[in-house]
Amino acid sequence: MAHEECGLIGRDESTEDHLREWCADLLTVARAMDGAATPFIVFSLDRMKRNLALLRRCLPEARLHFPVKCLYVRALLHQVQEHVDALDVQSEWEASLCDPSAPLSFHSPWLDERIFKRSNLAQVSVNSLHQAQRLIAADSTLKWGCRVATSIGRQTDKQVRSKFGLNVDELEQLWGFARRAGRQVSFLHHHGSSRLAEPSFANAMVRNFLADIARTSFGTDIGELNLGGGIDGAYELHRRGVQLSNLLDALVSPVRATLPDCQIVIEPGRFVTEDAGIAVVTVREVRPIGDVTDVVVDLSTGFLIPLPAARFRFAVLGGATVAPGLVRLVDGTCSDAGVISTQVIGTKVEVGSRIAVTNIGAYTTSCAGPFHSEMPELWITTDGRAHCVLDAATQEGNCRATLY
Repeated sequence: MAHEECGLIGRDESTEDHLREWCADLLTVARAMDGAATPFIVFSLDRMKRNLALLRRCLPEARLHFPVKCLYVRALLHQVQEHVDALDVQSEWEASLCDPSAPLSFHSPWLDERIFKRSNLAQVSVNSLHQAQRLIAADSTLKWGCRVATSIGRQTDKQVRSKFGLNVDELEQLWGFARRAGRQVSFLHHHGSSRLAEPSFANAMVRNFLADIARTSFGTDIGELNLGGGIDGAYELHRRGVQLSNLLDALVSPVRATLPDCQIVIEPGRFVTEDAGIAVVTVREVRPIGDVTDVVVDLSTGFLIPLPAARFRFAVLGGATVAPGLVRLVDGTCSDAGVISTQVIGTKVEVGSRIAVTNIGAYTTSCAGPFHSEMPELWITTDGRAHCVLDAATQEGNCRATLY
């Protein structure tokens, strides 16, 4: 298990060396595509399937729900649905991206009643007493539950709380309301924590969740707990020296101890997709500025959304090894807001060099916009062979249709 989870990468190598080892399959495909115009995106379906299989082996008793918001690519969603128990959607539009045969779970801060017309809707979560009343009044026969807003403790140096859901007092009201209406609450849904990578925090988070449930009339009268998503990406877990099996065990062991017959659901998105995608770009300009070299590439941060906690990394596709230096990969704005990634690398970068930006598989295609650069072509690789599923013009057309 350790070999599959952590690979063969030495802990003392440079960031670029780590990436070259970890993403060797994707980098090999990218080099073979040297005739393709940049920018373009490559997703490894094999890597996504491997990550899903690892989750199954580490936690065979859990149900896996894949969050569609993580990856707006129809061709990949139709493949992922064969390896999970349901696709998690937050709107009717997200549901439209899925195959009609795929079971759907609907979890959103707002009820989109159009979703209830879908025959493949398996369950729905509500986030307030008002939404629960609307759902019950609709006389739906759907399996339903609610999100729980609970204090989930401290992650690194920050106190973390769930973003939305019912508090303990509201849970008690919901329990009574559902009993009187004859509509049993089937499951409780924890919002989880983004980029979950600390076993001790995962354990404390679930213990607090269970303690809040124990304070209500629900007690042990609940058949399913959804522990949410947020498990960190496979590459990032490796860099921190965290084994997936240990993290998952810390997450579910409190449930096993207190509710041994309860069905556990998790919603892995980032772990499945983040390290399965790379963007290939071309260097347009090299600007030495003191001890830092700004490398301007032809992909905008309008695609690689520069979130405060984004962790895009990069490796040069070829080039001679030189003394390591600090490089800022930037878009054409050359501004601080246009920085894609900053890291020390040991490879020469010149105008015309191709660079692979890694760890872009989660929450990029779902946030993309044609800002400062054209939309990149989208390729999928399986068994070492790549094929284009969306050209740049179609990508931009889809984006504009969504925006306008």
